[in-house]
Amino acid sequence: MKYLIVLLFSACLITSYCTAQAPHRPNNKPTPTPPLPPPTSAKKIDVIFLPTDTCSLSINDVGGKKIVSGTTINKNSPQTIKLALGNYSLLFESLETGKIIKDRSFRLANDSVVDGKYSYPVTFK
Repeated sequence: MKYLIVLLFSACLITSYCTAQAPHRPNNKPTPTPPLPPPTSAKKIDVIFLPTDTCSLSINDVGGKKIVSGTTINKNSPQTIKLALGNYSLLFESLETGKIIKDRSFRLANDSVVDGKYSYPVTFK
């Protein structure tokens, strides 16, 4: 009788332990979640970038917009980009010196806007 009880007990343990495991598949990789876009709003603000060098701008790791410095060709027409209110990650790379400026927490809010525009100075040292 003891053997029967031990056999049933071990069978229950083995069965419950084996069925709780998920099959191991090395090719089953979790899919990464895409980054969230900035909050969209109907109102877009003109953001004027004023760099000291000609540079390349990436917004939220997207793009490669070329911004010409105000000290060279077009002094009267700075680069203007329309952005919605929200948080952005900006990356500036100087095309003249190769220096990089990262602003990971640029926040465009209503209280920082003057006359519907926002000026953003970029100084490469």
